[in-house]
Amino acid sequence: MPVTTKKTASHGEAIKAFLKAPKEAVAIVPNTIWADEITKRLITNDNVLLGRRVYSLQNFIREHSKKPNGPVISRQLQKHLIRRLLKATEMAYFKKASAGIVNLFYSAISKLKQNQILPDELTSILETRGSVKENDLLKLYRAYEKELFSKGWFDEESLASSIELKRNAPLFLIGFARNEPLFKKITAEAVLFEAAAEAAFTPKVFALGSPFAESRFVAGKIDEAVKDGTKPSDIGIFLPANDPFAWDILKECGIVKPQNALPTILSRIFSAMPEKESLSDKLSHEIERISKTDSPLKTRTLIQLDNINKTLQSLLFEESMFENPHNFAKSELIGYLSDAGHIEWPDELPFRLISFENAGLYETAVSIIPSLNEGSLLPSPSSVKLFGEPDTLSAEPDERIDALFPSQENMIKEALAKLYSAYSKNTVISYHLYDASGREAFALPFIAKSDIQIIFEEPANVFFAGKSCGTNFSGSALQKLKEYAKDKHFSATQLEDYGKCPFAYFCKHILAIEPPEALTPEVQPKDRGTLIHEALELFFKRFGNLFIEMIDSKAAKEKLHEHIAKIVEDVFGSRADLTAQNDKNLVSHLKFRTTLVLIKVLENELEFIKKTPQRPAYFEMPFDEMMEGNIRMKGKIDRIDADDSTFTILDYKTGTINPVISGIEKGTHLQIPIYTAIAERKLKKEPAAAFLYSIKTQSRKSGIVRKELKESSIGTNKPPRYMVSEDEWKDLIELGLKKASHYVEQIRKGCFEGEPAKCEAYCEWKDACRC
Repeated sequence: MPVTTKKTASHGEAIKAFLKAPKEAVAIVPNTIWADEITKRLITNDNVLLGRRVYSLQNFIREHSKKPNGPVISRQLQKHLIRRLLKATEMAYFKKASAGIVNLFYSAISKLKQNQILPDELTSILETRGSVKENDLLKLYRAYEKELFSKGWFDEESLASSIELKRNAPLFLIGFARNEPLFKKITAEAVLFEAAAEAAFTPKVFALGSPFAESRFVAGKIDEAVKDGTKPSDIGIFLPANDPFAWDILKECGIVKPQNALPTILSRIFSAMPEKESLSDKLSHEIERISKTDSPLKTRTLIQLDNINKTLQSLLFEESMFENPHNFAKSELIGYLSDAGHIEWPDELPFRLISFENAGLYETAVSIIPSLNEGSLLPSPSSVKLFGEPDTLSAEPDERIDALFPSQENMIKEALAKLYSAYSKNTVISYHLYDASGREAFALPFIAKSDIQIIFEEPANVFFAGKSCGTNFSGSALQKLKEYAKDKHFSATQLEDYGKCPFAYFCKHILAIEPPEALTPEVQPKDRGTLIHEALELFFKRFGNLFIEMIDSKAAKEKLHEHIAKIVEDVFGSRADLTAQNDKNLVSHLKFRTTLVLIKVLENELEFIKKTPQRPAYFEMPFDEMMEGNIRMKGKIDRIDADDSTFTILDYKTGTINPVISGIEKGTHLQIPIYTAIAERKLKKEPAAAFLYSIKTQSRKSGIVRKELKESSIGTNKPPRYMVSEDEWKDLIELGLKKASHYVEQIRKGCFEGEPAKCEAYCEWKDACRC
């Protein structure tokens, strides 16, 4: 029987119609939240509810389909299988199996299969429409179906082909955006209730200067509503599911986000995990350790760890079902476990938090719809879509594809319907003009281009982006600046700061101001870096000669663990100023992790050095040198390895490491050119290479290696991808020195203007900058 469509003013009207329907009527809704809420209202109406009357679409398919003659795999295992197949299948367009791409393919295959479009049928469809992306989808879809068949498995989507409604009952389809082909499989009197895509009320739209101003504004509106007598449950805050902007609002309401977020816990566990210990063992040890502490974070951390453990055990079980186990990279496993987690909101909120997919389910007295910028209701224009290109091969495209993969125009209509479903008599919409990094942000097009009056709040804090930011000096101020810069000792990192943003350099190194640090139970990243650097420095001061002995002496190497543990203990003891305000359990854990990391760093370096003729020769070598252009440079080189005629520079990094060569070319990396020139002058030897050593990955992550002298610097180790010729080496060093000289010249001229187009995503000085 065909599905008929009935227009209603709102989803609320459709729900009321169902509540008044005969008791044999059944409702199918998008998800379990809808099902639970409508069931509660049924119970309130009838007091007694005999039998199930409200189903999520997924549960309806499960309950009304024939049982397959094999196991039905979970959705998580489906994604796991797709991830494996993406890695194993050669694709023309998609080159990475990222979480976003896995979800894209999972969603597409799920839609196609649920609506009985199998690979052979998709092949005929692609003869009339589609591109390289869709052909990649077909290739993976075939591999997916082949894998299921070979193992005798079924997925939930395959159940939709055998729906059997066991009773002849009127069906209400409520909360769906469109009439999908699947609904035609339902053999009953089915009515799709479609909410009218028009606004019943006119909202007030506010434009705020930044997300920070917007979260304060929303908290103020919540406070106003409560003072007017509105219950928190009648104040709806509408955001995309799991949108972290809700935490910004909660913070303004006095509710602080817990620090032990799932990815943070996972990173901590992985970084403290010995090479031979399994993740399962480490989790067990971590749960046991936390159980014995008296940390205020204890309960929440144990819950998080237990969730990780359950997810891991599920993953290990799923892995055991494959004949060829998959080795997860650390980042991939962290991402997998994080994906399985969910945001834990506080038990009691000062408002009702509603995702847009549930808009229209609840009736609210006050509707607040914040952060309505590009990307909030519609996919970002840059996101990858399937079947998003117009048809060019057929005058009659397949209607099922249009229903499953709507055009941009239809997506806008559906987004508007969701938005209008969120409206109440008292509706407030807001968006921000500039994002957290200071870049211009834009409202959703149908808000910005509508006839609704937009009210600009806090106009004094709204700045319009120009072609430059910062300031230039002249007159007496410039004269004072010249006096300051005349005998100034510059460091390579200071000049790199200028290369990244002259205004940031001005704030940090001329005004000598520091942005406020957030108080957290964990040690700040920059302080963790200081502790690691000082531990390495102290180790080489005390045991530099012993370290060289360890290269060839097994007996000497056996003492490494003992020496590192003592060094770390001494450093943490002497730098209590960096850790005094932090949670003692987390500081203790950081100490343990630092010990393990440094042992791994030094063990890896010993293995690397064995294959080279160079040996560690200088540690924390200080310099105070006059460079070309009357520039006085001062600093320390972390380590220099050398042989009779060549040397290699190593600089330890605890944070993110960007490619050195492109950094020199952009003028944002000057350490290697400056350090190389100074070391060459002091040592009277040839530079063979320079590396940035990543503490995080315990490897020589980036750098430059002279191809002609690679035997000296890397010996028989695998050649890195950043080898350069003699001429390229000289050009890069010369370019870096010229950039440094130019920056000092600009500083002496009082030039501190930056270009907004070059601003980084995160900036400590965004609150002082008008880019």
